[in-house]
Amino acid sequence: METKLITSKNLKVGQEIKGTKSGGWQRMFSGIVKSVNAAYVTVDMWGKGEREEKIDASYMFYVELTEKEIEEKYKDKAKEILKNIQNRLHRDEIGYHEMWNAWVYGTPYEMASYCVKNKMNVIGHSTEIIPKMAMFSGDILDVGVCAEYENGESFLAGAKERPFTVVFLDIYMTGATVGLVILKNYLTATNI
Repeated sequence: METKLITSKNLKVGQEIKGTKSGGWQRMFSGIVKSVNAAYVTVDMWGKGEREEKIDASYMFYVELTEKEIEEKYKDKAKEILKNIQNRLHRDEIGYHEMWNAWVYGTPYEMASYCVKNKMNVIGHSTEIIPKMAMFSGDILDVGVCAEYENGESFLAGAKERPFTVVFLDIYMTGATVGLVILKNYLTATNI
């Protein structure tokens, strides 16, 4: 879910809002717009029929991006992903990339959003993986999407959020001085 900030003038009755922002303050919640006037916006907090609240109309309101807005925002990255994912990689080609149990899935736009947020690039796919069964659907997952971080700093930021079990690191990665410096920083950050 991606959001944008809009003014009360752009709100519509029945529209879902995800929060407000005013000055340096931000408040996140889910609510349905009940009415809008020049002074305040009346919101059913946490859904219709729940607690009603009046919010100052001068605030900015968080609303979800529409599907069309998401497609427009990520169309170039989605095209890049569709092109790159066709690149078939063999086991020896993906060996130096870090292994991460993450799901890069969905529409090309969802994949593009995920890659942009995590500063990753899809570089291809591989069928040389151990097949796994999907938890809920029971589908056999036998093709891996191969992605890599844009640079060493992106890798370290991702590692702080989700420590990796296994890391294969390219010592020639760009961004930080060299991959070995990134490795040293990773080991220090994770207390290994």
